[in-house]
Amino acid sequence: MPHGTKSYTERQINEILGRHHSDYATLRRELIGYQLMERENGFYWRLPAALWKSEAEIMKQTEL
Repeated sequence: MPHGTKSYTERQINEILGRHHSDYATLRRELIGYQLMERENGFYWRLPAALWKSEAEIMKQTEL
């Protein structure tokens, strides 16, 4: 995890996402899959917008 980045536990992520949709687990997985967040050792953090990839870039990555 990058230094100085705010991290969240899975429980915290579930609580935050659960405020917006009942299927927080799918939302959490999609945030990871679309590379808007990363996780490591039970902690999650949001990637800076400058690192976000387009859907086309992500789909191209998965074809490899």
